[in-house]
Amino acid sequence: MPQLNSGFKDYYKILQVDPEADKEIIQKVYHLLMKKYHPDVSIQDDGKIIRELNQAYEILKDGKKRNDYDQEYQKYKKQSVIVHEVKSRPYLAEKNLLKEKEEELLAMKKELENQEFRLKIKLKVYEELKEQNKEFADLNSQKIEEASLMELFFNSSPEKPEFKKTLEAVKLLPDKRKTAFLLKIFESKKLTMEQEIGLGELVFEEKKEEFIPYLERFFKFKQFYKPLLTWILEKEIKNYLDKVGLLADNLSFQMGNNSELLPIFLEIYSKLFFKENLLQFLFKIQKLYENRDLNDINKETILLKMLILIQENNFKPFFKSFIKKLKKHYKNENFISDYSF
Repeated sequence: MPQLNSGFKDYYKILQVDPEADKEIIQKVYHLLMKKYHPDVSIQDDGKIIRELNQAYEILKDGKKRNDYDQEYQKYKKQSVIVHEVKSRPYLAEKNLLKEKEEELLAMKKELENQEFRLKIKLKVYEELKEQNKEFADLNSQKIEEASLMELFFNSSPEKPEFKKTLEAVKLLPDKRKTAFLLKIFESKKLTMEQEIGLGELVFEEKKEEFIPYLERFFKFKQFYKPLLTWILEKEIKNYLDKVGLLADNLSFQMGNNSELLPIFLEIYSKLFFKENLLQFLFKIQKLYENRDLNDINKETILLKMLILIQENNFKPFFKSFIKKLKKHYKNENFISDYSF
């Protein structure tokens, strides 16, 4: 039976950071943990934790050492999975086999349903062609299918299974035909709100450049805020900055609401907006912090990013009192010492 390398240490786990964390975050977390477990303030440590933290930081702060370690880390993770599977196999083999068979049957059932649905669409149109042969004689099978899907998209009730099946059928179209089909829907002026939501699910799954001119209509749907803002950030789309600014002004961030969007807004304001706009948004976050409206889950991540932007943009004179409050609040932690505040 495969054995794990018992001498291997997971430095990412020791430092409580993600393996993808950058050097700056690793440094911050290291200082925080050293403060937490320092013998002067902690009674938990016998020296082992401090040694492990120093050992982990010594490796991860150095680019070459970290690169060498990451190669061993990936081997260790793969080995862990193999050992776990080998140990579990005697107990889970029968259960996994049944689960695999069940998944295969479900996949086959879904595929058959999709095929049946598409055949019904074609059959319906072919029947119409028989009645109106002259009008539709020049349509080929692709046009017939797309015309049927278009009709079902606009005429099926979004609450009924037919509408969801129509969306699934659109997903099965070849890439170019699917893009052209969605662009035709965009050109329609009679979409209901439910149809726009269905369209949005397809658009944000595809993320085609051709859809960028039509993204404005999705600013009114909360479920699309995160993928919409992420797309704007990734592609550095400046056409919608007015909309982004208006959304940031109107959204409520009180009591932790929409806090998962704050890091994305910070990145957009720092990369795509003017400094004056960035400064105003930083003031907004400052007010959220002072009113205790920042969600504890990502509060320190947001504050760290904010401090970096303050330093990079020479905004320190505008945030003297705020930085003073941070120093007082984090007086027992090495939270902002590297920013020369």
